[in-house]
Parts: sequence; C-alpha cells; structure tokens
Amino acid sequence: MAQRGLIALVVLGMFGLSAGCSCGDDEGVSGTDGNGTDDPCPGNMMLCAGDCIDPFTDPQNCGDCGNECTGGNALCDGGQCDDGCSAGRQECDGTCVDLSTDPGNCGTCGNVCADPSPFCADSQCVETCPADTVDCLGACVDVGNDEAHCGDCETICDPGVECADGVCQQPEDCAAGEVRCADGCFDLSSDSGHCGGCETDCGAGGVCSAGVCDCGAGTVLCEDGCFDLSSDAGHCGDCNQDCGGGGVVCESGVCVGGEECPPGTTDCDDGGGLQCRDTSADPRDCGACGNECGGAEFCAAGDCACRPGLSDCSGTCVDVGSDPDNCGGCGDGCDAACVDGGCVDPGLCEMDLCDGACVDLETNNLHCGDCGSACDVEEVCAGGECRDYRPALGCESCDGCDACGGDTSCCEGAGYGPICVDAGGDCP
Repeated sequence: MAQRGLIALVVLGMFGLSAGCSCGDDEGVSGTDGNGTDDPCPGNMMLCAGDCIDPFTDPQNCGDCGNECTGGNALCDGGQCDDGCSAGRQECDGTCVDLSTDPGNCGTCGNVCADPSPFCADSQCVETCPADTVDCLGACVDVGNDEAHCGDCETICDPGVECADGVCQQPEDCAAGEVRCADGCFDLSSDSGHCGGCETDCGAGGVCSAGVCDCGAGTVLCEDGCFDLSSDAGHCGDCNQDCGGGGVVCESGVCVGGEECPPGTTDCDDGGGLQCRDTSADPRDCGACGNECGGAEFCAAGDCACRPGLSDCSGTCVDVGSDPDNCGGCGDGCDAACVDGGCVDPGLCEMDLCDGACVDLETNNLHCGDCGSACDVEEVCAGGECRDYRPALGCESCDGCDACGGDTSCCEGAGYGPICVDAGGDCP
C-alpha cells in the first residue's frame, strides 16, 4: 500500500478523472485534502463498495478494498493483516486502534468522545486538540511521527515504513547493541524508557540496569515499568488493577470518579462522584455501601467484627488482655493492673499504664500514642500514630506483593492479613 495521497492521484488518473471530480461510488479513492471538499471520503478514509473505510485498521479492507483478514491473521494493524496489534495499539472489537487518539475508543475500548469534548488527545476526551497536534476526524495526532497520518491527515505510510518529521521513510538500521522499537532504536539493557522490552518504561526516577528496572522511591516494579500504585490509574493499588479510563482516577490506591468501577469493586457514590470500594474488606462500606464498622472493628469477608486482639463483650470490642474492667474475660473486673489478661501489681507492667490497662502506645488501636486516643475505623496504630490503611488486594502475604506503593508500606502479622499502611516505615 503506497502512501495514500499518492494512490488517490494514481487511481484518479486511471479513470481519466481530475482531482476536482465527483467520484461517485468508485472504489479505492481516498481523500487528499483533509477537508473532504473534492473527495468522497474525508481524511485518510478510502471508498470501498460505497462505504468510507479506514484501510489502516479495517479487517475487511486491510490496506486496500476487499483485502479481508482471516484465519490466524484476522486483525488489521497498520494496513497489514496480523495475529495481534503492534506496540501502541490495542484490539477493540477486532480492530487495532490507538487508544490515545481514537475518538471512538478514547482511553478504553468503546469510550466515545462527544460534545462538549468531541476530540481524543492523550487518552482523554477534550474540547479542542492541543496546539502541537492536528485534528484528524476527531483524533488529535502528531503528524510528525504518526504512520497513519504522516505529515497530514491523509497520508498513510506503507507497512514497515516509519513516519519521521512528517515524511514516510524506510527505517535506518540500528547501531550494534540496539533494537528497533516503534519510536526508534534503543539499547534495551540500559534505556530507562525501553528497559528489557520496547514497551517497558521505568518511569520517573527509574533506572534500567541489565534490562531490569530499578524503581525510584515511592514506586513499585510491575511488568511494564515502575509505578506509584497510590496514584497511577493504570496500576491502582495493584500492578494489574486498571481503573479503566472514562475519567476514573486513582486516589490512595483506590479507583474513584468516572463512570464505571473496575471488577471486584462496588460504586458507593455518596454524592461526590464514583467511589469504588471493595465491600468485602473496606470498613467504611463493609458488605454493603454505607455500612460502616465501628471504630474498634474491621471488615472481614463483608462482615464487621472486633479488630484482631479484641473481644466482643456485650456488643463492645475490648482488649481482655489489658482492660481492667474485663481482665482475662468479659466482666472480670480488676482493682489493680491488667497485664496479659491477669490482675497483678502495676509494677509488673513493662509498657504503659492507662487507668490500669497495660498497653503498648506504639501499636494499640484504643490507646495510640496517648492513653484514650483511639484510631478511627479506617486507621491502624503504627509507630504511635493513627494511620490510614487498606487491604493489600490480591496478596496473600507481603512477600512479593505489588499492591502497596508510594508512601505506603505492606504490613502483616497483626491479624488483618496483608495491609497497606500510609506514611510507610512502621507497621502495627
């Protein structure tokens, strides 16, 4: 498939037609001026059997009218039938599209951009295209390096031909030790933007060493690079948790906002926009939206229960190991000090005494940092401070767990299972 603007002129010449003709239903004719003024199809679209199609992506007319992709190469990618989509594009309903610019699949498959934001730029629907891009039928593209719109909206480069400075040209051979990627030649052993593979970006602060990303502070190594799991919408709370686009953002490792929650979570919108919660473990919405556990409780398999180490005494969660009113058991009062469930002389307490309760102010949720200072339902006591926590989704232990990132630490051993604790460093 030659550059589409040139083919249009050749086809016109074969039919003895001028560039200003009205072409009717002639096949193989595509727009050449970007405005559709003189041609039946706009942009780089091609007329096939009376319909305007995109030969760059259409599996029924891949590269040319009637060239159908079948069998093991059923996808049309860059005007060529293939068994998968190349780097930078993703399959949506059998078509390889660029989610960063496609107004019909902007950011995610099926997300259609419409008024008042009809254009797609950087995977977001916007009101106008950024200054460094060109509007090509709703797609905001950089015509300087886009093989589907090279130099202008109409020119498509041949398969295997790259677009550089707005001109379709054969790629130059890479230097020794480099590998050709979609955006150039790179040493995959040391290039932080292409580390070990063309699609692996070590991200901000990440360093590539021997083809493996060494992540910077606050980020976690995932298969496709280093990410801050507390704020990255494509890796939110977990390397494999994608918030799915559509305006959903990642806040403290939870997908919020937008139009739809990711699988495994429930929308608990309280009037402030989409709030995606794991109702099996979230103490603010335990088992159902709005069902908040008590301050001394946590959420276990969708049910509120006394926090680990506490016992239910007539509906109140108490620590029978230190509570002088329930020392060793519910209702067993103590007129001295309660130490490890026994009523003993206060001098035997090797920690802190709070009205007869022998506790560790560094980790006790009922007396955190100071006597009587209890942590809220979404907090745990770590290092003498009440800190926000959330379950480390998808992890059975902290060993190899990628669920925590940013300023959070993975902690276990406190009876909650693995959890992510904010302001990393200390664990409960």
